[in-house]
Amino acid sequence: MGCLAQSSLPGVIGTVLLGGCLVAVIAARTERSRHRAILVSWLATPIALAILPVTPRQIHLLDPYHSFIAWLIAGAVLPTLTRVSANPARNGTKALVMIWAICGDLVCIVASYLQNHPVPFFAGLLLLLGTLIVLKWWFQVPPLGIQGINFCIVLLIGLPLVDLLVRRESQVDAQVALDRHYYSYKVAKQEPAAFATWWKRYLEQWDQSMGQIIMADPEGVLPFRLKPNTESFLFDSRVTINSLGFRGAEFSPDKANAYRIVVLGESTTFGCTLQAEDRPWPDVLAELIRERLAISRPVQVINAGVPAYNLKHNIGRLQKEILPLKPDMIISYHGANGFRLLDEALPAAISPLPSPYRQRPLKLLANCEYRWKMIQYRRRMNPQRLLDPGAFSNPLNTKYADAYRELIAITSTNNIRLVLANYAMAVNSQSDADVVQFYRIASPPVHWQIRANVVHTELLRQLTEAHPDVRMVNIHPNLDGDPDNFIDLAHMTQMGRQRMAENMFAGIRDLLERELSPAQKE
Repeated sequence: MGCLAQSSLPGVIGTVLLGGCLVAVIAARTERSRHRAILVSWLATPIALAILPVTPRQIHLLDPYHSFIAWLIAGAVLPTLTRVSANPARNGTKALVMIWAICGDLVCIVASYLQNHPVPFFAGLLLLLGTLIVLKWWFQVPPLGIQGINFCIVLLIGLPLVDLLVRRESQVDAQVALDRHYYSYKVAKQEPAAFATWWKRYLEQWDQSMGQIIMADPEGVLPFRLKPNTESFLFDSRVTINSLGFRGAEFSPDKANAYRIVVLGESTTFGCTLQAEDRPWPDVLAELIRERLAISRPVQVINAGVPAYNLKHNIGRLQKEILPLKPDMIISYHGANGFRLLDEALPAAISPLPSPYRQRPLKLLANCEYRWKMIQYRRRMNPQRLLDPGAFSNPLNTKYADAYRELIAITSTNNIRLVLANYAMAVNSQSDADVVQFYRIASPPVHWQIRANVVHTELLRQLTEAHPDVRMVNIHPNLDGDPDNFIDLAHMTQMGRQRMAENMFAGIRDLLERELSPAQKE
């Protein structure tokens, strides 16, 4: 149909064939010759369409302007009705007009829908509505056909009206209301358009916020540095970088009598806070220590997490940034950013991306289209097979293990208590397949990341067995595998950060009680 406008040889042949037939219809002088020309045109029409098939691979080539070709053909045949008197020929001419008019209407609707052009889309709906009305008027349609046409007319009128109501009910305002939790699996499943809007805004906010608080590394060693004395906003959350280049309030390089805990990590430690009252989990941990322990010294918890860093990056900061602070304890919460360091134990899997949600003139149809694509995607991916953690080789023979050994050696040499925490995500190997597939939208290799997280936990277990002076804290209870604790695959909600801090506090409480109890005061 719309591919008639293409310049390929089949397109030229089909256009010339059909055009010649139509010229013959218009130029014929006698009733008999016109009848023959119409008959030939009827035969040429399916041939032209067969030469130019619109396959799923080609359909994206359609453009609303292609519909004008079909409408021009219908318009060229239409005047011959005044010159044809015999009923068979007249009905054949009407049918030819209808075929090409409907083809033009459908091309206009489909092309405008795929390109999200509302004006030509709704114009195509109106033209198709008019064409169906003319169809009922021109032909003696059997009762079943009348019912089919009436159904299509009701659909063409009712669908935009229903869509208008749905769009008003689920419309996301410009600020994307945080209290609606559009990022959560439960809400996003019901409102995929709202989730798509949220996700776009979330990425924009994150990029804007980071752009205001990072700078190039003057030494050119690290990807970037947090810029001292800067601030930004992530939605309603104020993000401040102090004069020493750490997130949070100011503190003196000299710890005096304080017991100092430095938390190394990634963006999940830095904190993806969204609302004004949100706090990174190291801040929550500091509050738990103050409230629940009877301690002889003040405790400082320093958030040394940096977005996009992995363990190797943070080890590179130790000598110049972390050790001068004279920490008594270092907590390491690393995971996804360094999962590629596990490739020797678990080769990275490459899997196709799921189809993204696309805006369409009718939101109702866009939602249906997205759900259908996700159903097909789940069938192709065989999620049960991908969720199987599977076998892996010795994680101690990986670059991640080498980085942890280096961290252990540095902290041991400097008489610093080291705590290693495993990593939590919104899904794990026990998660429902539909929930896992949801997180593939933003994190395509999620099945591989689930397996990598299993290997990472096993790595920490083996390392701490070999180094009894290093504490491993399991932060999974009430956190890992629960989507309600997460904004995306790894960044936590405030409830998730609270649970993270609770698990960490439970894991180090005995260490702090031994070192900070009043009985230890000299």
